[in-house]
Amino acid sequence: MNIRVLLVDDHAVVRDGLRALLENSGGIEVVGTAGNGREAVSEAQRLRELERENTKLKELLADQLLKNKALEIALEKNA
Repeated sequence: MNIRVLLVDDHAVVRDGLRALLENSGGIEVVGTAGNGREAVSEAQRLRELERENTKLKELLADQLLKNKALEIALEKNA
């Protein structure tokens, strides 16, 4: 599992350099960047909402897979 990082610095060159360094180190995923505190808060909120949506989609997919497997088993028994 990767460490997920929101990288914040007011200098784009520093952000870009740190991003490259972190991503090449392995085990760290830069999920977003921001140039100041306000941008960081906004980006963190956006990322949190995406994570919630992703979790909901995973739950729906898992539920559908279970239903499909149950149907498959039922059809095999009736065949």
